[in-house]
Amino acid sequence: MILDNQLIDGNNGIAGEVAYLPLFDFLKKREFDNSLENIIQVVATTIVMYNPHLLILTGENIKEDDLEAIQKGDLNYVPIHFMSSLKYQENCEDYYFQGLESQIIQRIQL
Repeated sequence: MILDNQLIDGNNGIAGEVAYLPLFDFLKKREFDNSLENIIQVVATTIVMYNPHLLILTGENIKEDDLEAIQKGDLNYVPIHFMSSLKYQENCEDYYFQGLESQIIQRIQL
């Protein structure tokens, strides 16, 4: 998770991993119900918990064409003036490695 241009990983690296929230039992059971409604709820929860300016969605269960439906569905949970911008990124591997690099640099500087 990035907050104020700083990578926040928490005590054990779990910060921002909304899949571990109790209301997402279907994820814990590894029964991936990738219905649009479940995706909408995950996105709405993330917006309410972290209030990000931008939320980047990725993964095999989401397509760029889903963004409009996700945003519209989230407005059932999140008031429009709190709604984050949503972006689809097909491949986040580069971002993942940039985050790891940033963590290493931060820890070296401690």
